[in-house]
Amino acid sequence: MKTLVFLEHHEGAIQKGSLGVLAKAASVGDVAGVLVGSGVRSLAESAGAPVYVADDERLAAPLPQPRVDVLAKLVRDEGFDTVLFAQSVLAADVA
Repeated sequence: MKTLVFLEHHEGAIQKGSLGVLAKAASVGDVAGVLVGSGVRSLAESAGAPVYVADDERLAAPLPQPRVDVLAKLVRDEGFDTVLFAQSVLAADVA
């Protein structure tokens, strides 16, 4: 099973809840994270797992629809079976 974890970030750091979901998912199978935003490429190194990065100034605002579009393309193109989210308002909107 291929699992993708939405990695939410704020003020230059990946949120602890997202990292927890990523760590748990990694313990049970093939997992990768995804970071979506502006200036987020450097955060990928702190994830501790493979991370897809969508880094673009147009993704600076924390709006759900652009993030949904990125996730949908990854699921379609890379064959992910499952997408996991930590608990937050943005993650709930994206999910």
